[in-house]
Amino acid sequence: MIDRRIHRLLGLGVIALLVAFAPARALGQLDAGIVTAVSLSDEQKAAVRAYVEANSKNLMGEDAERRQTDKKALLAPLENAGASVSFRQTYTAALLPVLRAAPANPRQAEVVGEMALAIAGDLATIDACNFAVTSLKAEKPSIRYAAAYALRRTFEAVQRVPSNANPALQDAQLRDLVNKVATHGGTEQDALVTEACIRAVLGAATIDAIRSDAVMALQGLVHKVTIGRLGKPVDEGVIKALLHAGTGTRDILTNMQANLSPAAQKAGGELGGRLLAYVMTVLNEKKLPVGDNPARAALANLATTGQNVVALAGKKMNPSLQVPAGDLGRPVRAGNVQGDAEYITGVTGQFLGPTGVLTRPPFGFPAGHFGR
Repeated sequence: MIDRRIHRLLGLGVIALLVAFAPARALGQLDAGIVTAVSLSDEQKAAVRAYVEANSKNLMGEDAERRQTDKKALLAPLENAGASVSFRQTYTAALLPVLRAAPANPRQAEVVGEMALAIAGDLATIDACNFAVTSLKAEKPSIRYAAAYALRRTFEAVQRVPSNANPALQDAQLRDLVNKVATHGGTEQDALVTEACIRAVLGAATIDAIRSDAVMALQGLVHKVTIGRLGKPVDEGVIKALLHAGTGTRDILTNMQANLSPAAQKAGGELGGRLLAYVMTVLNEKKLPVGDNPARAALANLATTGQNVVALAGKKMNPSLQVPAGDLGRPVRAGNVQGDAEYITGVTGQFLGPTGVLTRPPFGFPAGHFGR
């Protein structure tokens, strides 16, 4: 069951590649002039509805090959980077009722639901996004994963909109969506879904207008995840999800073209501190086996990444800031009690404690901030 689920989830990640090689006939059936029209006429709207009807007859059926054919056809017009707001809204109005419909066979609800969300993400309209946000509350983890992935696809679609065109989503709507997926990710209990939410927020960070909002939302997500894991068994999947949040933030901070507000720069440093504090918590609780094992290796990488994120954020805020050298992940990798104690002492004195980097300017977090 677990293997089948993972295969379905991984399948979502190749949808874009499948569409790229879809037959050209799908786009040819719907004139490109309709897709890019600034304002659709009644006749063009009728053509859109007819296209959806013709290419969705098998979408909820039991034949997997025919479902795939319909999916490719329905996604094909959205591959046009010039797809207008008017087209996206008309297409959503025609297509969303189909995507919300129950499958012909209830036993296929999960796989059909994942497919419907994959299509909804590329629509990149507020109604389609609301469908995805609602699906974040689904009982099945695979549906929640698909919902987070759909929102990531939406952010990526907005980022691809040409500079001389308008997206179907306004900046305020995008900020609201980022906050919603981050809020869910902070309390999600499935590590794969948590990581999908993190990836969605990082997708939002590629959009210039909301990059700072995305970094601050990601910090809030990481905070909730790390606090929520207190006293619980070590989950390698959670560590990997947090590591992705850290490396994504690191990449933003090292991108000279990625402008961040002062508040977002500080949030980046706070996120790094949360990662360092989480590593300390895991070691303090002594729930991680000593010796060489995958979970410890991931935790050591998390320590190194957290340290780098703090340093990069601090340098952005104050280029002359002196940050402690060395690799905090090294003693964690040692895999013994002495190494764990060395990490705890070092991270407290150099970063998290009363005289640490994060409690001094330019960060100025109060003592004990990273313990709560």
